[in-house]
Amino acid sequence: MKNSKKLLSIVLALVMIIGVAVIAPVTALAKNVVLDNVYVYSNYPIIGQNATFQCQTGTQYFIDFKRWIDVTDKEYMISLTSNDKFEEGKKYILEFDLIASAWTEFAVDEKEQTAVNVYINGCDTKVIACDGYSAKDKVNVKLLVTNPWDSYRLIPSIEAADFVEPVAGEHYSDTLTVPDDVILDELDWFIETDSRWMENEDVFEYGKEYSALAFIQARDGYKFDVLDGLPNVYVAFNGKQVDEVTGGSTWRPDDGLCAKIRFKVQKDISDWNVTGVDDFTYKGKALKHVNIIITSPSGECAEFTAKYKNNVNAGTATVILTGKGIYKGKIVKTFKINKAQNPAKVTFKKKVSAKANKKTTIKKAVVVKKAQGKVTYKTNNKKVKVSKGKLIVSKGLKKGKTIKVKITVNIKGNKNYKSRKIGQTIKIKVK
Repeated sequence: MKNSKKLLSIVLALVMIIGVAVIAPVTALAKNVVLDNVYVYSNYPIIGQNATFQCQTGTQYFIDFKRWIDVTDKEYMISLTSNDKFEEGKKYILEFDLIASAWTEFAVDEKEQTAVNVYINGCDTKVIACDGYSAKDKVNVKLLVTNPWDSYRLIPSIEAADFVEPVAGEHYSDTLTVPDDVILDELDWFIETDSRWMENEDVFEYGKEYSALAFIQARDGYKFDVLDGLPNVYVAFNGKQVDEVTGGSTWRPDDGLCAKIRFKVQKDISDWNVTGVDDFTYKGKALKHVNIIITSPSGECAEFTAKYKNNVNAGTATVILTGKGIYKGKIVKTFKINKAQNPAKVTFKKKVSAKANKKTTIKKAVVVKKAQGKVTYKTNNKKVKVSKGKLIVSKGLKKGKTIKVKITVNIKGNKNYKSRKIGQTIKIKVK
């Protein structure tokens, strides 16, 4: 009986564990966000451009099975490939499936029919449930594209001029000249260092970071291309590309954008005076200066970093000085690394002997150590030669005489060491 009760307890415990394991995932996957309206922004079909489809995606849904269909001839509708181009006067349908994410679902009516509204670039679409799927989970979206879309001109770039960069001690300027196909709505300045917008009484300060934000709108008849839900436009102020292009908060991304360019107000050291960039002598390692000073005409010293190039071997080396902190700009200076003295050590035998009637070789008559470069030898006597430190005396010298021979060791040197000549006279007693 006791064993039966114990077994029953174990079974009940297992049932409870399995029940929790089953219920927990179901609860975790419960969808608690219902989407009544979905807004999708895509690129516009432009005459002569390829039939591609670029659009934003969100965390609440994602897009699948996207295509363009040529429906100009309803009896002969054609699905386009990315190699096909949009043509003037034709009609197209943009079609794709919209799938709800794990925690969202699309709105349905009391009959479980789809009730979600999908807008592409603000235009109404036809939405139906996909075969084999619940209308809450997956719907098919279609939009008829006609001539009004074809007539838009894309704005590939905005080259703005007359932009006034920040200067320490000066107030900000909202001057910016834009091309005729767009309108400058406003130009505002933000103090990144202080996380606040600039006021009329503010002036630019050294060391602080600022951003200029230009809100630009496309004129009627023009559109910005859209990529991943953002305006796909190159924007430059005074020829300098901006740091970031985003959509305007009150505009669709094809109609308006915000161009952001960042600045740090710094003192330019490019034409300041530099001292301490002296020449070196080769030492077999990277050579760097320890006493470089950069000063302004008024004597102000700048903070900077130094980067070296070709500063090991003899020749011309370069140091690039870049301002840091409240200083900006670069100064490039060159200096010389001169060749070092050749460290060769040469020893000679002062007295040697040779035979009159026989060729004589005297080993280690000249010993060369630590030479840098090729070593050659020269004597002032035709009957006496030196090869690899050996003294070679030809036969035929007069017996009983002692002759003096000057030996010169020539060390050629190399790219890092100078050449060197070392000479000495030795005495040869002929036996």
